[in-house]
Amino acid sequence: MKLNFLYFLFLLFTVQLCVSQNIKELDTLTVNILGQKEGLLQLNVKGLALDDLGYLWAGTEDGLHRFNSYKFKPYLHNPSDSLSIKDDHIRDLLFTNDTLWIATNTKGINGYIPSKKSFFNLKVDIDNEKLQRAYKIFSINKTYLLFGAQDHFIIFNRKRNTHQTFKLPVFDVENSVNGIYLENSNNILLATNFGVLNFNLTQNKLTSNASFNKEIYNCATQLKNNIFFGTESGFYIKNNNDNSSRFYTLKAKVKAFHKLDDKVLLIGTSNGVYSYNVATQNIKKVLFKTQEDILFNKISVESFLDDNKGNLWIGTEGEGLLHFNEFQEKFKTLRLVLDGYSSSNKISSFQFLKDNPESLYIGASSDLLKYNPINKSFKQYNLMGEPLIYTIAKDYNGTIWAGGFTSGLLKHNRKTDTFEEMISTSDKLSDRDVIEILPINKNELLVATWSGGLYRYLIQENKFISFLLNGLSVNRARCSYKDSKSNIWLGTDDGVFKIQPDGSIKTYTENTKHFNLSSNRIFSITEDLSGAIWFGTSVGLTKLTKTETTLFYKQKGLPNDFIYSILVDQNNQLWVSTNFGLSVFNQESNNFTNYTKNDGLQNNEFNGKAGYKDKNGLFYFGGVDGVNIFDPTSIIKNPHAPKVYIEQVDLFNEPIEKNILFLNDLSFKSNENVISFNYSALNFMNPEKVNYSYRLIGFDKDWRSVTKDKSTTYTNLDPGEYEFQIKATNDNGIWSKHIDKLSLTIIPPWYQTVWFKITLVLAILSTLLFIYFLKTRQLKSDKLKLELIVKERTREISKKQDALELAYSESESQKENIKFLMRELRHRVKNNLQIISSLLNIQSYHLKDETAKNALKVAKNRILTISHLEDKIAVNHEKVNIKLFTEELCENIMATLSDENNINFNMVYNCANVEMEGLNTTLFGLIINEIITNTVKHAFPKYKEDNFLKINIYNHKNHIELVTEDNGVGYNTSKINDDSLGLDLIHDMVSQLNGKIITKSNRGVTHHVTVPKQIIT
Repeated sequence: MKLNFLYFLFLLFTVQLCVSQNIKELDTLTVNILGQKEGLLQLNVKGLALDDLGYLWAGTEDGLHRFNSYKFKPYLHNPSDSLSIKDDHIRDLLFTNDTLWIATNTKGINGYIPSKKSFFNLKVDIDNEKLQRAYKIFSINKTYLLFGAQDHFIIFNRKRNTHQTFKLPVFDVENSVNGIYLENSNNILLATNFGVLNFNLTQNKLTSNASFNKEIYNCATQLKNNIFFGTESGFYIKNNNDNSSRFYTLKAKVKAFHKLDDKVLLIGTSNGVYSYNVATQNIKKVLFKTQEDILFNKISVESFLDDNKGNLWIGTEGEGLLHFNEFQEKFKTLRLVLDGYSSSNKISSFQFLKDNPESLYIGASSDLLKYNPINKSFKQYNLMGEPLIYTIAKDYNGTIWAGGFTSGLLKHNRKTDTFEEMISTSDKLSDRDVIEILPINKNELLVATWSGGLYRYLIQENKFISFLLNGLSVNRARCSYKDSKSNIWLGTDDGVFKIQPDGSIKTYTENTKHFNLSSNRIFSITEDLSGAIWFGTSVGLTKLTKTETTLFYKQKGLPNDFIYSILVDQNNQLWVSTNFGLSVFNQESNNFTNYTKNDGLQNNEFNGKAGYKDKNGLFYFGGVDGVNIFDPTSIIKNPHAPKVYIEQVDLFNEPIEKNILFLNDLSFKSNENVISFNYSALNFMNPEKVNYSYRLIGFDKDWRSVTKDKSTTYTNLDPGEYEFQIKATNDNGIWSKHIDKLSLTIIPPWYQTVWFKITLVLAILSTLLFIYFLKTRQLKSDKLKLELIVKERTREISKKQDALELAYSESESQKENIKFLMRELRHRVKNNLQIISSLLNIQSYHLKDETAKNALKVAKNRILTISHLEDKIAVNHEKVNIKLFTEELCENIMATLSDENNINFNMVYNCANVEMEGLNTTLFGLIINEIITNTVKHAFPKYKEDNFLKINIYNHKNHIELVTEDNGVGYNTSKINDDSLGLDLIHDMVSQLNGKIITKSNRGVTHHVTVPKQIIT
């Protein structure tokens, strides 16, 4: 155990115990009770042990239990399970190396190997029932263990895994080894039911020891040069230096010893615990109380166990397991004493004032008290009506003032050490409930009342003057503060008022833009070392700077939102009292450290205005059950960070049957996708304050948010590799460097496995290769067959080729003949068309009817156009250049028409340069001919330079477009269509081409002709 605990016990030794002396009780130690609420099945704790991982093991008369600082996990006998413990009645425990040794009542010595999660039984003579009744287990040295049984003891060699049984001397009642002391490497002193025996390890020889009486010795130990033996009524001390011995009577059965260090020994008896100091030879009784103030005046102790982290466990008979930690009680509580109140009554404290080292004034729930810290005495002022004193202040003259509910303003008389109410003869307080007093100068106090507003009290004049803020009477200004810039701050139920040195007033409320408070109800105001102003409200903590306010609530780390008092320590940390303990805010880390009654506070509930800092830096916090007075720099925090372990993994909310504590990896199928991890930190002090953080590498990007939950669940994890990691803090928020890890493999379904994919690829490649070789073989066979056929066919083809060459020669000759005949045919047709044109021309000269003559001229022009087109007809699907064809045709038509008509316009061309195959040049040319002829005849009565006929040809994806446009006189389509053969011909020819024509006449005539390409190609 640590020195501070030892020093505490050392202070308890004041008198030496003699046979006739009474033992004076010491101040109590605060302990936690671990019992059935934590899962302990039976409250007789006979044996205790710590394993290598740090788990606590407790053996009771109804099972073995493992404790993880939260719950006991029982290990019970199961008749159907050969690997379970053999007997639930346990008398002692010892953990060595990787084995927990267990002394049972009816099944001898059992062992449990945590890494294998299995029990075994030490094989002894099963016919000897006395060997099945085991009592104690001792470690002699690194090689030997000693097991005590009825009338026997067993020496077990750990290195060789062998044992040897020895019989004890037996008289009227059974005998057993209850304690040992190793005198040297060969000789052991055995404390038995019939005195002390010597056992030589080398010779395996057992002899009696005449130095001790023949009586029952229940335990033995060594401290410095002294040997201790516990008896039925006290204990012996034998000094090895002078071989002297002494007996101390305790009037109780001494059942267990425990060494705290080389000076102090704890003595567990049937009547409680005593401590013995070797240096002073003084004995004191140690009493225990719980956090709920339950006092253990008489307990029967069975066993002790401590660790190197300040923990001490005491196994009792019928009271369960007591747990003490040297870092547990960080605060001391001063209980208030009032006349007429018993020590069991809770007396609340409010404001404090330290006047001098011998005088601490305390406002209490029923009077005003003065406490002398030196002689620890109280003085009660017995004020009339026993008012609740809510405020105390010292003015600039050194006078003490007080006020409370129904008390009015009270002034202290130092000569008589009394308080007198100040009653003005002229101006009086309208409300005698005084809740705040703030000295302004040597002659003025600012006095706040509950419902009567604020007053300026002039001390010399004994006069009250009503004081308004912004013209308003302000009630319930329960707290005030004068900051470093001489601003006066008042906290009310309606927000905060700031009275500046120039007299101007600013207000802050919940709704103040950029400077809003967490609540309008203000209970405390203070200034930190950086100049920021802090407000404690009914709904959290508010920090005010020059630019903004910052709000802190329970959700941000506060234990409770109701802030009563705020004090600032020398490290600029804020100590705040709440309805659930004290909280310390570290402004650098932005973290809260929380303390509760479990840490020694008077109660979890504190009171308004009950926060005070004296000139020496001591803090005073008062609540419903006393006052905590402490130096904030001297609070010793638990420095030990716990180890955390993954204890159990659940699949679909059912635990998997594996020893998770000793596994490094787990595998799951892809459909096993609801996995829960259960973990625990072995922080035995205030485990409810432990925080956890975890992550699943491969799924989480970072550590999850801090939580107090001890389990988490992941669902629908994709196949792959993961690692679950968990870390924890101790009760003071210190993170442990120990991180427990568990690798996790989610096995993909068979069709997603690498082997399946490799096999599939190999199968596909094999199939392709098989097909390739099969095809190659078939091709070789076919090749042989084809070679024979080719040779045969080659001969046949050679013969046919000769015949084809002859036929080709003949066909080429015929083709030339055909071309000659076609040219001859076109020539003859053209000649005949010209003869017809000449005959029509001659005939027109003999006609006098102009209509007939014009008809003959039109017919002649059409025949000449056909004649011209006959030269342009494509042969053998020759391609026709549309641009060249159109422009050449138009020039030819214009030349023909100019012989008999005056041409009163100019031709303009905008033709796409495109070649087409299979164009019906006859129809296309005749359409153009008819359009030009109509233009010559009707469009322009006389010549003008700007008269034109424009021929446009556009090439589109699915059709060509012929657009003709002139700027002539136009015509009425409804009139001219009745007797116009030309227009009829145009429409008919467009129809033969499956095309469309649109004719418009508006300041000229425009023809839009579209012809599908599939028709003309």
